[in-house]
Amino acid sequence: MGKRVIIRKSNSLEVSGMTIFVRDLTQEEGNRLLRIARKGADPVQVRRALLILASAQKMKVPEISRL
Repeated sequence: MGKRVIIRKSNSLEVSGMTIFVRDLTQEEGNRLLRIARKGADPVQVRRALLILASAQKMKVPEISRL
């Protein structure tokens, strides 16, 4: 097995093998994203909110891409 390389970037963690998550969300941020995901009028904002929420729940990129 190869070495695992961990690189710290601003508010994200990248591990070789493409595991990247957003930082932990505050309660206020999470609530705002949920409101956008449920009641948002702009489909682009709704999609982005869903992606951020999924990443905050530690879903991996392949799982998120199937949403």
